Parts: sequence; C-alpha cells; structure tokens
Amino acid sequence: MRHCRARPCARHETQLHSETDEALLALTPDVVLTMRREGATDSATLIGSLPGYKQSPAGKHGRLIEMDAGYLLAFGPRTHEAARELMAKLYPALAKQDR
Repeated sequence: MRHCRARPCARHETQLHSETDEALLALTPDVVLTMRREGATDSATLIGSLPGYKQSPAGKHGRLIEMDAGYLLAFGPRTHEAARELMAKLYPALAKQDR
C-alpha cells in the first residue's frame, strides 16, 4: 500500500483482520481493500452488503477493491505488477494518463 501512496486506516496496520460494521463506519475509509483467497467466502459481496460500508465514503462512491491475496501479498517476480495494478485501482484517473 505504501508503494501506492496509500495508508491503512485500521488500528493494526500490520495485522490482517476484519472490522465490525460500526468500526468500519468510524474509520471513514475512502477505499476498502479486501483480499480474495481460493475457496474462501466472497468477502467483497459480504463487505459490500454491510451498512457500515454503504454509509462510508468508500461505499457511497463504490470504492471496494478486491485483489487476489497471493498476488498482492507474496513478494516475488510479480510484486511490481501487483503494486501497479493496485495503484491503478486506487487512482484510476492517473492510470489513464500513464498509458
């Protein structure tokens, strides 16, 4: 996230965890980033249905980004691609200028 000039707004930046509906609303996120794992529950649908998300700035503007956990979190030859893809999703107007 730091490579994309974004910052976590959750209390524990270094821990992967879930927020309650009320906590999500209190964080007032501009964007919510969630990880997709093979065989896991569809977290984007779940988060998108939460009143806390819907009432947040991210929910009001439809800014829910879902990315593959292994792609985004694993450091390796595709790390730069994952960072670039996340940046394009965070800043779509800038991504269009980059082409």
